[in-house]
Amino acid sequence: MLPGRLLLIFCLKVCFFSTHCRKDWRVTQVPEKLSAVRGSCVVIPCMVYLPAKGVAASRITAIWRMADHGDVFNSRGAKVLSGFKGRTTLLGNVADQNCSLQIQNLRHEDNGSYYFRIEVKGLNNYSFINNMVTLQVTDTPETPTISHLKGQKVGDVVLLSCVTFHWCPSRPPTMTWNYTSVNSPVKHTHVKDGMWQLFSLLYFVAVKKTLGSLVTCTVEYPGGARARASAFLQIKYKPEILPESGCLIANTSVTCHCLVDSFPPADIKWFSPILDLPNATSLWQGRLKREILQKALPWEESITCSASNPLGEALMSFSPARKDKYMYVAITAAIGLLAALTLGLLYFRRWRKIKGTSYATRSTEPNSDVSTTIYEKPEDLKYEEQNKEEEYESMQQGNLYENIELSARSSKCATDSNDEASE
Repeated sequence: MLPGRLLLIFCLKVCFFSTHCRKDWRVTQVPEKLSAVRGSCVVIPCMVYLPAKGVAASRITAIWRMADHGDVFNSRGAKVLSGFKGRTTLLGNVADQNCSLQIQNLRHEDNGSYYFRIEVKGLNNYSFINNMVTLQVTDTPETPTISHLKGQKVGDVVLLSCVTFHWCPSRPPTMTWNYTSVNSPVKHTHVKDGMWQLFSLLYFVAVKKTLGSLVTCTVEYPGGARARASAFLQIKYKPEILPESGCLIANTSVTCHCLVDSFPPADIKWFSPILDLPNATSLWQGRLKREILQKALPWEESITCSASNPLGEALMSFSPARKDKYMYVAITAAIGLLAALTLGLLYFRRWRKIKGTSYATRSTEPNSDVSTTIYEKPEDLKYEEQNKEEEYESMQQGNLYENIELSARSSKCATDSNDEASE
């Protein structure tokens, strides 16, 4: 009977202690899967609970093991896999239930499954293979998320946020914006089970030129890997009719342009209390909208361009008849004056030509005392005066020779008369 009783007591103790072990040896917060960036680091969160409380740290050996490979960390300094030497650290103290493991300078070779093992001197050893975590090392970080929290109109304070998550609190990534403004400090917050959140705010006062701006949030990890997210700012503002708007005359019609800047796009209409206006044509120039209206002359009444969107309305009136008719009349008068001047000049030149021909004809008639010729150039007049002087000198010389000859003839006649008388 005694051996049977001893056997029963032994079986009951084994059953008791095995149940006790399954209940009290446990770990928590170990995730099933982690994704980390190559060159960065990762922390595998872990909380361990022992069946006995107040166990001295000197009695505990903490081990992290890579499934089917070997130990990657041993708190006693025992042999670990060569690829993990100097890259693994136990955060905290296992005696305080913290068994979290940090792996630095991640490599693709670190991909795999890991589990925690504890050895307590004088108590028991336990491997938590049912709490295994799978680590995936990637070259591409998770893309951050940008949210437009508030501010939609010109003059509003625009507030945007950028958020990303990571698994390395000791060496978190950095977060920056490409937009100049007042940035709030980047906040680093633990979410759960070793996951951390990186959060930053961007805020500024919206102006019209902000429309269409590309705002980018960049997250950079240790090791140089980067991830970016961008958002276009759709800032709204009421319509504005630009000064380039107006009416122009072309041939026999008037064309009016109404150029509007707005977001969202404005609804543009032409209206007149009297005129029956034709349909207009719309054109886009970037974010500017041009509404074109064309009507035949005459145009005696003013018209109004109206541009409206949910934020407001803009009006501008045009008076093409009163404004542009004077321009049309001035252009017509200028053309007429130019034609009259051209005809007058042609007539004057023809008159001078006819007058010159008449003078030249009269100067060639016989018994004409005065020879008058119209000369076009001063050189011709100078040449004519020179010819007259030469003719005058020639005439004077001719008269002198004639007088000398007459005197000689008179002397001869007188001599002959005296000779006859003496005979």
